[in-house]
Amino acid sequence: MVACLKRRFRRVASPAAILALIVLLLIGMLLVQSWNDARPDSIGEDAAQNLRSAWNLSHHGVYGESVEGMLPGFRREPLPNWVLAGHLKWLVRPPGGINVQHLTESPDLLTRIVRVNFVYLLGLFLSLWALCLRLIRPVWLAHLAAMAVIYYSAKEFAVDELTNLNTELPASFLLILSGLSFVLLRQKSRWGWGLLAGVFFGCLVLTKASGAYLALVVLPLLPLLLRCSPRRSITLGL
Repeated sequence: MVACLKRRFRRVASPAAILALIVLLLIGMLLVQSWNDARPDSIGEDAAQNLRSAWNLSHHGVYGESVEGMLPGFRREPLPNWVLAGHLKWLVRPPGGINVQHLTESPDLLTRIVRVNFVYLLGLFLSLWALCLRLIRPVWLAHLAAMAVIYYSAKEFAVDELTNLNTELPASFLLILSGLSFVLLRQKSRWGWGLLAGVFFGCLVLTKASGAYLALVVLPLLPLLLRCSPRRSITLGL
C-alpha cells in the first residue's frame, strides 16, 4: 500500500502534472482579470444589430433586428444570437418596461450582457489547451505551448472582444474546437468524432458565414488525411 501511495504521489508531483496545474491557474487568473476589466460604455453597430436580434427573439419570439414591427430577418449569423437570447432571458433578466435602446444606454446592464462572452473565452482557452496536448509531444512541452498561446490569445485578441457582441470571439472558439475535432477524427477515425466534427463545423458556419469558405478546402482534403481505408475515409468525410 505504501508503494502504491508513493507511485500515485510521483504521478501527482510529476512535472507534467505541475505544469497542468499552472495552466489551470493561468486560465483562472486571465478569466478573473478579464471579468473585472470587461465594463463597456457602448457597443458598435454590428454588435447592436446582434443585440436587437437576440432581444427580439427572447422577448417577442421573432428573430430579426428590426426596431419596430418585429419583422423576421437573417442578416446576422444566428447561433451566437440564439445563445445571447437565452442569456438575456434567463441570466440578465432586465427589468420590465424597458426596450433594447435602454440596454445599450445602461452601463450596468450592458456589462451584464457582454459577460456572455466568458462562455466563449473559457471554451477558447480549454480548446487551445486540448489542441496543444493532441499535437505536441512530450506532454510537458504541450503544457508550455498552451500557456503561451492562451496568454497571447487573451492579451492580443480576446481583451478587445469581451466588451462587444461581435461574432469574432465565438467564431474563434468554434474554429479551434472544429480543428480539435478534425485532429481527433484523423487520429481515431471513429464515427463519433466524425459526427462531432460536422456539428462543430456547422456551428462555426452559423456563427461566422465566412467559415463556409473553409469547407471548400477542408472537406475535399479530409478523406485524404484520415488514417483508414479509402472507403471508410470517404464515409467519415461525408
